[in-house]
Amino acid sequence: MQAVMAKVTLAVIIAVVISVYLRVQLVSPHPAASGQSAGAVPAQVVVVLRPSSNYRPAQIAARLAVRYGLDIHDQWHITSLNRACYVFDTAAGNELKYKIQRLDADPLVESVQEMQNFFVAGTWEIDPYVNLQHSLVAARIDQSHQISTGKDVRVAIIDTGLDRSHVDLRGRVVATLNFVDADQTIEIVEFHATAVAGIIGATARNGRGIVGVAPDSQLVSLRACWESIPGTSRGRCNSFSLARALDWAISNEIKVVNMSLQGRHDPLVERLVLHAVREGLIVVAATDLDDGELSFPASMNEVIGVSYHDPFRTLDYTAHAGKVFIAPGEEILTTMPDNTYDFVSGSSFASAHVSGIVALLVEHAPTIDAHTVKAVLRSSTRISGWTVLIDACTALATITGADNCRSLPK
Repeated sequence: MQAVMAKVTLAVIIAVVISVYLRVQLVSPHPAASGQSAGAVPAQVVVVLRPSSNYRPAQIAARLAVRYGLDIHDQWHITSLNRACYVFDTAAGNELKYKIQRLDADPLVESVQEMQNFFVAGTWEIDPYVNLQHSLVAARIDQSHQISTGKDVRVAIIDTGLDRSHVDLRGRVVATLNFVDADQTIEIVEFHATAVAGIIGATARNGRGIVGVAPDSQLVSLRACWESIPGTSRGRCNSFSLARALDWAISNEIKVVNMSLQGRHDPLVERLVLHAVREGLIVVAATDLDDGELSFPASMNEVIGVSYHDPFRTLDYTAHAGKVFIAPGEEILTTMPDNTYDFVSGSSFASAHVSGIVALLVEHAPTIDAHTVKAVLRSSTRISGWTVLIDACTALATITGADNCRSLPK
C-alpha cells in the first residue's frame, strides 16, 4: 500500500525522507519467496483435510503427496475450526492448476487453494510530542479519553514483529507470538508493526513521546508478516501465516483484530475471518482506493474496511460511504524501533486508528459485535465536501450517552 515517511530520529518503517512517497509492501513468511508480486505464490498449495475416521491427518497428507506428486512443506492444526491444514510444494504453471483441480475433486480434501501473498499498507515520515498528533484532534480522540481509554481491551496486531521494549510500548504488549519462524517465541523487531502499535496503544501520561488512541488497551503481537528487506517496511504475509495468526486470535478470544495489510481474495483467510466474526471478534483491515475497489480482506462485509484521506489524491471518498471508513492516515507521528519516532502515512495507519477507536467502544460495551460497531461508526462519520472522517467522540456518545460528545462538529 502507499506510504509516506518523514524522518524524525532515524530510519523507520518505510525508510524514506520527509515528504517522499513510497509504495510499502510486506513480504510473506515460510512458504513465500522474495521478489514476487502480489497474488499467488507459484509453487505452493494450501490444503485443508476433510475429517476422517479411517486415517490420521499425517497419513492422508502422505497419500496426497504420493498421489499428486507433492512435497509436504508445513502443517498445522486449525484449532478454531478443528481441521488439519497442510502446505505442499509443487511445480508452477499449468501443472499447478491441474493439480489443484484434481485435489479439489479428491474426497480426502475439504478445500484447496494457491498460496496467496498479502502486503502491509503504509509509509512514513503531558507527552512531549502530543501537540504534533493532529489526528487526536481531527477525529476528536483527545476528547474521547475523558470517557474511555480502552482499558484492558485486547487488540491483536497481525503484522510484522514489533519493538515492545520501546518506552511508549512497555507494559502495553501482553503477548507476542511468531507465526513466521519455526520457533513461535522468537521476537523480531520490525518497523511496520511498531508504528501500528504506537498508534493504537502508546502509553499516555508517561512524560515520553506520544499518546495512543486506546492508551490503556492490551496489545497482542501476532507476527504473520516479515520484512523482505531488513530495516524497511517492505514485507509480505501469506495465506498460511495469516490463517495461523487468525486461528490463535479466535482461540484466545482477542476482541479486536487489526490487519493493516491487503491482498487478493483468499478462501482460507476468509473462512477464518467469518468464523472470528461469528465468535464475536471485530476485524479491522486496511485498503487502498486507488483503483476504486476495496482490497481483501477489507472487501468483506463482515470486516471494517479502512482507508485514509490523501490530499494529493483526487478521489471521491463519499462514493465509498458505507463500504469503507476514512480515518487519519496522513503524516501520523508514531513509535519506531530503538525508542525513536517518525511520521508515517497510509491506510495501514488509518486502520490502526479505527482499531483503537473500536477498543474505546469495547471498554464500555464488551459484548458489542462487528455489525453494531459498523453502524455506530457510520452514524459517527462526518462528511464535508470530499472529506469523510470518523468522529471518535460521537461514536462513544452513541454507546455511553456521554453529554460532552453528543453532537458532530460543524
